[in-house]
Amino acid sequence: MLFFLKNLTSTLLILLLLIGTMSFGQNQIDSVISLQEVNLKALKIRATNNEIPRGVSKVEVLENQSLTSQISLGEYLGLIPGLFSLNQNNFAQDIRVSIRGFGSRAAFGIRGVKLVVDGIPETTPDGQGQVDNVPLGLLKDIEVLRGPSASLYGNAAGGVLYLTTIDSLENHRARLRFVHGAFGLNSLKATIGLKNDKTSAVLYQNLTNSEGYRQNSGFKQRVFNTKVIHQFSKKSVLRSHLNFTHSPDAEDAGGLTLTEYNENRKQARKRNLQYDTHEKISHFKIGSNWTYDFNNMWSLSSSGYYSFRDFFGKLPFQNGGIVSLDRNYFGLTSQISFQKQNMRMQLGWELHNQNDDRLRYENVEGVQGTKMFDQTEIFASNSLYWAVLWNLNKLKIQGGIGYDRQIIGASSIESNSLHNSLNPNLGIGLKSRNHLIFSHVSKSYQTPTLSELSANLSEEGLNVDLEPSKAWNYEIGWKTQTSNAQFELVFYHITTSNEIVPYEIESYPNRSFYRNSGKTHRTGLELFYNQEFNHIIGSLAYSYSSFTFQNYIVDREDLSGNLLPGLPVQQLNFQLQSHDLGLWKLFLKGSIVSKLFADDSNKVPIRPYQVIDLTSSREFKAFGTVATLMLGIQNLLNKDYSDNIRINAFGGRYYEPAPLRTFYAGFSVDI
Repeated sequence: MLFFLKNLTSTLLILLLLIGTMSFGQNQIDSVISLQEVNLKALKIRATNNEIPRGVSKVEVLENQSLTSQISLGEYLGLIPGLFSLNQNNFAQDIRVSIRGFGSRAAFGIRGVKLVVDGIPETTPDGQGQVDNVPLGLLKDIEVLRGPSASLYGNAAGGVLYLTTIDSLENHRARLRFVHGAFGLNSLKATIGLKNDKTSAVLYQNLTNSEGYRQNSGFKQRVFNTKVIHQFSKKSVLRSHLNFTHSPDAEDAGGLTLTEYNENRKQARKRNLQYDTHEKISHFKIGSNWTYDFNNMWSLSSSGYYSFRDFFGKLPFQNGGIVSLDRNYFGLTSQISFQKQNMRMQLGWELHNQNDDRLRYENVEGVQGTKMFDQTEIFASNSLYWAVLWNLNKLKIQGGIGYDRQIIGASSIESNSLHNSLNPNLGIGLKSRNHLIFSHVSKSYQTPTLSELSANLSEEGLNVDLEPSKAWNYEIGWKTQTSNAQFELVFYHITTSNEIVPYEIESYPNRSFYRNSGKTHRTGLELFYNQEFNHIIGSLAYSYSSFTFQNYIVDREDLSGNLLPGLPVQQLNFQLQSHDLGLWKLFLKGSIVSKLFADDSNKVPIRPYQVIDLTSSREFKAFGTVATLMLGIQNLLNKDYSDNIRINAFGGRYYEPAPLRTFYAGFSVDI
């Protein structure tokens, strides 16, 4: 707490100094830019934030794209209270995102949080997500449902990230962007916009390479994305998406012990070098959504998608240390919506299917050896849901219920397992002028993923002892908004049963296994504040969380009352952005993160840290062309901290050091 208060004081001094510097010499403006109420899509029923009686966030990305490096999704997630992200520098493991603690156990990728891009799920049916194929340069906005949302999104919806990309380049036909930074970072992005009377298209290509901050941490990434919108008539619109991502090499430097960290924070774990740890992926996705408006009240929407992911990875051990995975998954959805002046309602049906062909081989110090494991795994899901929002003058009622049925199986076992789940949610709010006071309750569940189930000590079949986890979320809150300010305060309490947590054992170092932990209690506070004044937009998001195990015994050790690892008790994110300030835009953001633990036993504390980034950009206009120059500094205060923590890692290898102060520069040209 002392560290948090001390760094909060120093941060506030920096903010005040920056505000004073940017405001000096400027005249007081007569008005400020209004904070417009916009409809949210993540709730499936279109509504403004101040109509929704639950914790919801929206981040407008488009206006700040010239002020970001566009390398990691984590750059955009700072102003979402209750959300904590790690691992922006290990592209073999991908970014880790947790919302109210859901997703913190992920050994790689995003787990327990549903990821949706332009209405198409990026999360697999079994609940595993990744963002390496998201076209960051096209992002328009991000909506977040904070807390369990299974009644709308089914399995693994402890929270929802709903990403929307741009439909066009507006006044330009093409954009070229290049960024160069420390450790050999080079990122080239090209975007082309096409449009006629009824059809618009956006084509995007990203080429990014980096040698990495640490030894054996470089990566290469190629992302191609196409979005086409065709309007058959005023009532009928078809939106189609195609994405192909190829990452031929993403190296993994591994976790370090504290001694190794202090000796040389840029080194790779020796065993990772010995076994040539890295991964390569090819990912293909195609999807379409068709909407038809019958009249002012009724509309129909139907979607379909297909994804294929080819994964090859080397892990730092011999027995099963090379993994080859071919993953196919697809889905079909259909929704009918009804709306009138005081009620909006939607009834939906969804089908999702996943098929994993998983092979494991011996890793003989980087050379592929004997095949150790060969299994085909299936995950099928069917869902029905109903959602409604009533606006009864000052009273707002938002509710719904979802039913989900999953079938899980594998080629090496005789019978499939079956899971059924009924998930209601209900929110009630009282609105008076610009204020909304509300309460909300919802339920969610998470089945183990196929990767978690196949991490089986018997080396065959699935881990049938691993059960789905379930959660109940209770929250109360207050939202208010004026023409130039927003404020939101939410208290929540979540109870979970059969929490799934990772662990490692000596005979399989660096390989994660999973077990149920009994129950957890999660109590927290989320605060968001945004204000526009004197050419400055200032925002902050504060989170307090007390997440504890209940009835959790491991190896005869009672861990009840311990904090969940990998999650700080307190986190403050802040952001300052200038507008209408001469020729340069300035963008300062930072985080203060309190102490957290690396293990279930709470014997390994990770020291708190503070990180500040500063970016500036300037536009040059001539002959219909806009050129933008961008300069950035990451980790401005040169803080020594770990960007990722490997939870319950065997042998004390918890630490993945983050880069110290680094610089990058870039330019873009819009034609």
